[in-house]
Amino acid sequence: MAMSSNLSYMTGRQLPSARNFYSTVPEMMKHHSLDQNKVVHIYYDWETGDMEKLTYKTLYDNARKFAKGLLRLGIKKGHLVGLAGENIPEWTYAAVGLQLCGAIPLNFFFNKTDGKDVEGLLKSAGSECKAIIFPPGKSNINLAVVEKIFEEGNERGEVVSETLPSIKLAVILKMHYESERYLDMESVIANVVDQTEFPALDPDDIATIFMTSGSLGIPKLVQHSHRNILIFGHQVRECLGSEAEKIFNDRSFCWIVGFLAWESYTGKTRVIIRNVTSIPSMQVYHDVVKKIVLAENCHSVIMIIPLLQEILNRGTFDWRIPKIVTAGQPVPSTLATLTGKACDCFSVLYGCTEIGCIAEKVAYKPEDFMDYEVGDPVQGVEVKVVDREGNVVECDEEGELYVRSQIRFLGYLNNETKSHAVNSKSGWYKTDDSVKMMKTGRFIVNGRMKDSIAKVGPRFVSLAAIEIQLKKHPGISDVIVFSYIDELHYHCVCCAIISKENTMLSKAELDEYLLDKAHRTEANLMQKLELPRSYAFLKAFPRTFSGKVDRRQVAEMSKQVLFEHSNQ
Repeated sequence: MAMSSNLSYMTGRQLPSARNFYSTVPEMMKHHSLDQNKVVHIYYDWETGDMEKLTYKTLYDNARKFAKGLLRLGIKKGHLVGLAGENIPEWTYAAVGLQLCGAIPLNFFFNKTDGKDVEGLLKSAGSECKAIIFPPGKSNINLAVVEKIFEEGNERGEVVSETLPSIKLAVILKMHYESERYLDMESVIANVVDQTEFPALDPDDIATIFMTSGSLGIPKLVQHSHRNILIFGHQVRECLGSEAEKIFNDRSFCWIVGFLAWESYTGKTRVIIRNVTSIPSMQVYHDVVKKIVLAENCHSVIMIIPLLQEILNRGTFDWRIPKIVTAGQPVPSTLATLTGKACDCFSVLYGCTEIGCIAEKVAYKPEDFMDYEVGDPVQGVEVKVVDREGNVVECDEEGELYVRSQIRFLGYLNNETKSHAVNSKSGWYKTDDSVKMMKTGRFIVNGRMKDSIAKVGPRFVSLAAIEIQLKKHPGISDVIVFSYIDELHYHCVCCAIISKENTMLSKAELDEYLLDKAHRTEANLMQKLELPRSYAFLKAFPRTFSGKVDRRQVAEMSKQVLFEHSNQ
């Protein structure tokens, strides 16, 4: 890591030789499949306890068969194909099979029962979107959604949709599935010709498309090349440990952190929970993960923050892992107290869908970690913090994070305006993350720029600072701070609060708490203006399909609660 004098600029170490990444995902899978016994995935069914091993050879052989069937059905290089997520072996056959065809998997999720979200997403993909591949879902819930999108379908998988006229093929993501409207995977594979030739692939071809989380609105579609995917796989390997022969990661295949990047690059084994979204509680999830991780002797485990909080709350620490890694949102320092108890080291991986890994913080003891710290840039990455004019600020000043990475941002699909808005001419990606780079070299993420600054009176108020402080209140379980505009005050600051059980909080109490923590007095009018105008007390926060808090929905719910309260 190199740091430039007193300016907020850092660089990570150089990547290994570019030759390491100049390949494609199918070519890497083919290479790993030469060892017929090498296991790529171990799938666990949490309800039945069943375990299934998938070898690289089985994955690649089935992907080849599926690809030949798709080519026979008219799928060609450059076509987009919607691929819905479920962590099952069939998904890997479909993803790699599509890539062998030169087609591009467009990863998506079923979120709404009316299908409007899926329909809108596939429509935004444009006329090159030719097919959809999807799991039927529990109790055929996904199947019911697809039937609302397509007016017609037959046993040959031919479908018709007035709103999606370019999509002509629908395939169910199961080897054997009886349907009068769609093909199953076995039907696609049937009668394939062994002599079928695959199109030539280039490492710079688009390998896949990911959705962004949509935590601030409609998800965008991010394109990544094969080269990008393999560089990301290397970065994740460095984070999880190059010595890790087996890891636990049950994030969805459809997210960049759950995609086949690590497996493609390393040729090692990943342990997965098949039907993780059906687990009824965090308590059950904890017990399932513990049982699997210990049974498989996993070296590194990727965990979501609620699971880490569950381990911390239990306080028993009766299982220990060499390395715990978390990602996806800023991390409070309390979770680093797991170091030395639940794990030998605790790691926070900071990144985004657009450019992969940005930075990593590794803590070997709790005091190594500060609230919302993300560490140093990973290999192949440089970062800087800029003001509103794009000028690099000095250390200890807050600003927006810009990132330049060997993982090239290739733009949002069919959204040139937003692509240009976030990408500078010199290759800097504008994250919209509000950060501070300290003179000590520590690097803190405070949240989104759009969410973190509000113009209140003559001052800019840091919403992120208010949120951080309120999260430390002993009576608060969670908080989201946002601003809204009214005709009288312009920006008004509001706090959406989830109180802890059997706790009653008031605006006066929370205002006093904020003033006390900021070492301020009520006498100063400017300081009083910086206090939240209102607090909305909610029972729970809505979340996006990725599990992140849906900040827009929280804001809408809060404003409705405040409106109803004002009219009582």
